[in-house]
Amino acid sequence: MASSHLRCFVALTPPPALKQAAAELGRDLYHCFPPHTLRLIPEAQLHLTLLFLGNVNTASLPDLTSQLASACAAHQPFSLSIKGLGVFPNPYRARVLWCGVAGDLAVLTALSEDLCRGLEHQANRDFHLTLGRFQKSLSLRSGQKSLSLRSGQKSLSLRSGKTPPPQTVLVELLNSHAGFMLPAWQVREVELFASELTAKGAIHTRLARWALGQMS
Repeated sequence: MASSHLRCFVALTPPPALKQAAAELGRDLYHCFPPHTLRLIPEAQLHLTLLFLGNVNTASLPDLTSQLASACAAHQPFSLSIKGLGVFPNPYRARVLWCGVAGDLAVLTALSEDLCRGLEHQANRDFHLTLGRFQKSLSLRSGQKSLSLRSGQKSLSLRSGKTPPPQTVLVELLNSHAGFMLPAWQVREVELFASELTAKGAIHTRLARWALGQMS
């Protein structure tokens, strides 16, 4: 019998060219660590979460989508850029690798707050695009003495012949990508997704989308 609940979230999806560039950065960073240490998010599923709804009763979806549509209609398109690199919770216990965002952040925050209005959820103010999740302890590949990134960032030369602590490697990677930035894009729509968790990762299915500044 089909489930009466769906695990849902509301998100922005960058244009294909920007998702491709972000995915290329993720693949570069993947090769800085032993195989299978970092599980990358598939390029097609890269997104910026505005609101995580958790398990939603399918019977409530019509009312929910109507409320979200009204919130989107109250906001005009705005500009964002993918910028910088970071981890959650910190480089010493890193679990999530992400890119940050820059641009019209006040507009982004206001949109997130309006989407939450009337719902039992807090607005997201820590906006990011997840590149991947660490699956095991971080360490350099055995014998590796430098990290060469195809993304155009400078190589990280390790001064001593010894393998540095993984935290040192990660901090250097974060610092070397502090200036990473992709071209800005015009955010014109918001999407609602269902997320099915599987052993191979989440599968996202779009349920609805709304153009900003337009009544559906």
